[in-house]
Amino acid sequence: MSAMSSFRRNRRFASEHPQPYGRPAPAPAQQPVAWSPPSRLEKKWMVYVQGGEVVGPVSADQIARGIKAGVIPMEASVQQAGEVFWDGVLDNQHIIAALKSL
Repeated sequence: MSAMSSFRRNRRFASEHPQPYGRPAPAPAQQPVAWSPPSRLEKKWMVYVQGGEVVGPVSADQIARGIKAGVIPMEASVQQAGEVFWDGVLDNQHIIAALKSL
């Protein structure tokens, strides 16, 4: 068999089978997914230490890191921005979840 007849045979096979033999089909194009940060990274908390100033807005993750570093004392109070009531820093489930994630 000559090289030319082999080429013709392979060319005919390729025209009969649109996908190249042995290669997977290309993946379909996907729409990009909008990324939103985890809620613990949203800056929506105010922090107050007795005798100090209100600091914020900060994220629950920043508060958790401040507690771990000893910058924010356990007696600090937190408030979600725009709310009326203050909670103890360790009484808030969002801060506790952020502490557990560290």
